[in-house]
Amino acid sequence: MKKILFILFLTVAFNSKAQINLVVDPSMEEYDSVLLPSIPPNFCDSFERIPKFWRSPHSGSPDYIVGDSNPCYFSWWPYSCCLPSNYRGIQWPKSGYAYYFFASFAYYIGYDTTRQDESIIGDLTQPLEPGRTYCLSFYLNQSEYFDLLLDQIGVFFSKTNYYTPWPTIDSIPQLVIHFGEFFRDTSCWVLFNGKFTASGGEKYITFGTFESQKPYSFGNLYPPEYDCSYPPCWRYASGLFIDMASLYDCTGFYYEAEAGENRSLCKGEETTLGWDENTARTFNWNVVSGDSASLDNDSIPRPTVIPQKTTVYALYVVDEYVQEHFDTVTVEVIDCENPVFVPNIFSPNNDGQNDVLYVRSSYVQELTAFRIFNRWGEEVFSCRTSTPLSVTSFECGWDGTCRGEPAPQAVYTYYVEAVLLNGETVVKRGNVTLVR
Repeated sequence: MKKILFILFLTVAFNSKAQINLVVDPSMEEYDSVLLPSIPPNFCDSFERIPKFWRSPHSGSPDYIVGDSNPCYFSWWPYSCCLPSNYRGIQWPKSGYAYYFFASFAYYIGYDTTRQDESIIGDLTQPLEPGRTYCLSFYLNQSEYFDLLLDQIGVFFSKTNYYTPWPTIDSIPQLVIHFGEFFRDTSCWVLFNGKFTASGGEKYITFGTFESQKPYSFGNLYPPEYDCSYPPCWRYASGLFIDMASLYDCTGFYYEAEAGENRSLCKGEETTLGWDENTARTFNWNVVSGDSASLDNDSIPRPTVIPQKTTVYALYVVDEYVQEHFDTVTVEVIDCENPVFVPNIFSPNNDGQNDVLYVRSSYVQELTAFRIFNRWGEEVFSCRTSTPLSVTSFECGWDGTCRGEPAPQAVYTYYVEAVLLNGETVVKRGNVTLVR
């Protein structure tokens, strides 16, 4: 039913607009080359590359890092613009051969604001429409050359291609992406995203830190005793690489990751996770706990697994609008050969140890019958419970009495009928010795 409703919702409510990235030059690769009279120390060759669609909106000076196919003539020079090693850090682009770098500077330890911010502004393909929802995404990476860490970034959509001579921007960003903690990943590009409703007419997008976000909270990439001195390390500045920006009109779109219903199966059985098979989305599965070897293909929409023990699987989905979704599913593995256990001896002598005979199991959702018979076939005890034995096993147990009187020492026969977590009904018979 959930799938049917979801498909119906998309059919009725989803807008008919094509999925078009509204960011011009999302991977920041288009530039003009300007021939220089000589090779400055900060450049790979004698050309300065000036991006066509990205620039600084104020007096800050973000850095355009581009490798293209040109050789890195000065790979030994720490301030070159080469890829992956350049004077702002060591990183390959997320896509293509270029990315941007921007910093926020604080020149004193404990200083809770910044003296100089850097931001970048880029063009959109068309003005945004009022009242429509837009999905934004971009990738960030922390430079290992900059000690300070940020816990947020602002995104401002403007109607004009503005420029201010001041070191910060007074505008209030429509989106402030909070990282949840200080961002410190210097190895991998990390996806961030968000949604906002346009007021209409916005034609430009700005990434950076804004005056309205101050005072910032700064973390540190390195401990105080680390020798973070310039060059190349900046002790009192944060530095982020940014690449692959996208903005889509996602009005009416709704999606939830669905790893599937929690389930139970017998050891050795297989099950297929998930239900979504839309190849326009990116899927990634991982094992949170349990049998990590059971997941041998983690990038397909619906993997089939044969866990040997109870396992929790996590699903991570990036949809067609580059928005992230998460879900988990638990697969309980039952030893169907021996799903229930009844002791073969107990001693109801009120010493607090083994005084009551219980059916024990972590796989029973309902105990439909637990009956005890003496050697003449007479029933001396009977009970049932709909409470799962994994939750409690104290509702249904024989205390060694018969009609209110202590039963004699003897060998008794038991009969157990139970419904397992996977819906299977099992029956177990055996003997138990009562001793006093």
